[in-house]
Amino acid sequence: MRRSRNTEKENNMKLKSLLFIATASACFAVSATNFTWTGGGDDGGLWNNPANWGQSANYPQTTSDVAIFNGDATAVLNTGATTIGYVKVTAGTATIEATEGSTLNCGASVAVGGSGLVVDSSATLIMKAPMPLSARFDKWNSGTLIVRDATITKSDGNPWYVAM
Repeated sequence: MRRSRNTEKENNMKLKSLLFIATASACFAVSATNFTWTGGGDDGGLWNNPANWGQSANYPQTTSDVAIFNGDATAVLNTGATTIGYVKVTAGTATIEATEGSTLNCGASVAVGGSGLVVDSSATLIMKAPMPLSARFDKWNSGTLIVRDATITKSDGNPWYVAM
């Protein structure tokens, strides 16, 4: 009888350990939503049109969102102050412009271990949108980043000069 009681305790302990590990894993999982630009919105490339992102109901607008460009494209940010996880350009030249009063902040630590812009070696990103930086700014990979007609400001409000 003693042996079965110990076995039951051991099994309960193993079950509790497995449940703890599963719960902890779920809590620490970062779930990024990828939005891939298609430009299919027939509206001049407005950021907030889900059809431009190949979606039926959404567009990049939260810190867990990733905006992905896989070829030549121009997106017009028209959403006011927008913070997303990061922008990734895999090929071609992607340009992000902004309407007056719109800004793009890439400020979450999602997937790549930092925040900012991922520009692959065969790609170019042209930023024409103001970018406020609340934390840090990173350009990942070996592609080309061009900041043109845009203001990049630090959280203290002073201009920030980029050297890469």
